[in-house]
Amino acid sequence: MYEQLVTVGIIVILLDSGLVIIGSILNTSKSNSNTKTEWGFFGLIGPFPIGFGSSKQSFLFTVAMAAIFITMFIILNYLYR
Repeated sequence: MYEQLVTVGIIVILLDSGLVIIGSILNTSKSNSNTKTEWGFFGLIGPFPIGFGSSKQSFLFTVAMAAIFITMFIILNYLYR
């Protein structure tokens, strides 16, 4: 069971990386100077949250996604014990 979860996790990570690379290539191929790129980062170092963002909106989106992923991690941790 755990081997299948590891395999699925690796496939998802590779698929995500591929989508990011394809999206970056397609975005740079368009020479639109009106494009604005925003970014955000949220991480946990132990119990301490650390976050950055290029705008308030991107930062709040990043925090919301992190909260969803942490909640999913906790739920899956209790389900597969």
